[in-house]
Amino acid sequence: DDDDEEEEEEEGEALTPLHSTVLFSGGNFDGTYNAQPAHKPVQVYVPAAAQRVEIHALVSGHGWGRDAADCAEFCETEHRFTFRSMALVGGERFVSRGHAQQSHVLAGAGSELGCALQVSEGVTPNQYGTWEYGRAGWCPGGAVLPWVGDVTAHVVPGLEGVVTYQGLYNGEEYEPTPCEGAQCASAGYPAQIRMQSLLVAYGPRPRPSAGRALPAQDEAS
Repeated sequence: DDDDEEEEEEEGEALTPLHSTVLFSGGNFDGTYNAQPAHKPVQVYVPAAAQRVEIHALVSGHGWGRDAADCAEFCETEHRFTFRSMALVGGERFVSRGHAQQSHVLAGAGSELGCALQVSEGVTPNQYGTWEYGRAGWCPGGAVLPWVGDVTAHVVPGLEGVVTYQGLYNGEEYEPTPCEGAQCASAGYPAQIRMQSLLVAYGPRPRPSAGRALPAQDEAS
């Protein structure tokens, strides 16, 4: 009947973004990176109608020739996002112990042919210099691809949440070691992370409210 058809239509309906919150940006990748103001925990709102919640991020590493690890263009870094639900009880905020954690690793940075192997994906071949080397989340002539981490499992729709972030090297806070010897570049610049990130909540597309009928007008005499 008509009711069954309407239910099937709702179940198969694609979700649409309901709300987004700006999260974290990048910064100088050094021993102070995770303590920078841009990386403080962010309180977020999750609509009651949310059915899927994701973290979206564009992340790339830059800087070379200044430290032993050749960060952050040619070293693999991890970008760890954690979501926890939060409730307001008696004027106090309580954060759940359970959490959803997703990590984006900029794999392949520093490899000999990391970017050369991505020519079929849009990287411009045969450029000047070291274009073929793998880089942290980008390649010369290529796009920085968006990363998406699903945190729905620990979201409580209608409650607020808090998102935390860490940028790591080998699973720890990065402490640069000065570059020494022949491997050091005469140019280069200190390690940096460039990032834009959002929390996006998805749900059913809101149905338009039924319009009210206009009052009847008296006919002109």
